[in-house]
Amino acid sequence: MAVHSKQGIVESMAKSKHTQGNNIIDVTNHSGIKINFANVGIQRQHYMSVQKQHPNNLFDRVNVGDGSNHPDAIVKLSNRAVMCRQDSNSSLLSNSCHSTSSQSYTEQTVLPSHNKYMHSYNKPAMPPRSQYVAMDCEMVTTLSSPSTCARVVLVDWKGRTLLDAYVKPSEPVIDYKTFISGITAHNLEKAETLDVVRERVYQLLDGKILVGHGLQNDLECLGINHSWYMIRDTAYYEPFMKLYFGALAPRKLKDLAKEKLRTDIQLPGRSHSPTEDALTALDLYKCHRPRWEACMQSKIKESQKLVRQQVRDQEIQQQMLMMERHHQHQQNYSAYS
Repeated sequence: MAVHSKQGIVESMAKSKHTQGNNIIDVTNHSGIKINFANVGIQRQHYMSVQKQHPNNLFDRVNVGDGSNHPDAIVKLSNRAVMCRQDSNSSLLSNSCHSTSSQSYTEQTVLPSHNKYMHSYNKPAMPPRSQYVAMDCEMVTTLSSPSTCARVVLVDWKGRTLLDAYVKPSEPVIDYKTFISGITAHNLEKAETLDVVRERVYQLLDGKILVGHGLQNDLECLGINHSWYMIRDTAYYEPFMKLYFGALAPRKLKDLAKEKLRTDIQLPGRSHSPTEDALTALDLYKCHRPRWEACMQSKIKESQKLVRQQVRDQEIQQQMLMMERHHQHQQNYSAYS
């Protein structure tokens, strides 16, 4: 949903401004009119300037007084808000995943002039932070499986470790993949069995939103099913994916961390840390949380609509079948009478 420009709103707010402090904002709309505002929902204590660039939006960019782009500056005018966030990559699906809510947000990635996009969406109802759990597993190779769970780590929203357990495979290990997993035979000597660890993971994931990267592999090796609408997988979130021969494909977690978070993980010569990988996936989700949740709510509503339609179709088929049987019964009765 785009935020439409209305010069009357801007001018009326300029005439009714109140001087309750030193927070002043200069707005230049598409007509070139420059108006000063005082205390119009300003969330910062320093001066900010908003310059009009697109005619279909009230504001397009929020700049701090020193000219630098603020990563999370919010300006509210007449119950409308513009949220500008710093991101380093454009969304592949910038006009998708809308939901219905009362407050409209327009999010812009501040990029070079040749690579900009606008993403408009309605602010969704956010789940509580205590409902999130991030997970990552490390695998070894056994006689019958190339990916057998040997270690599982779960962390909460604040990065606190909820579970860090080694898992003893039921079959002999033929490759510990120590250079990647960091797991050795010594780590698995006194490890718990998969059944015990699976039960602990079940309890921690009950009613939680699961965040991770490539969670399908982790859940499969643990033998756990988790509802799709309770999963936030950074490997299959469309704005994080890449185009590969005309189709969307997942990207490596370390590449996303380098590009989106400006952090280096999984360095050469060092084994992977499941705790670090889980926290990285959680940080990636936090960067796109409002947009992601809006997308999920839209998908959930579409799924519910599809289920209702299927139920109606089944009811219609049953009614038609009953009518057909009733008609057949009448024909048989008239034939013998």
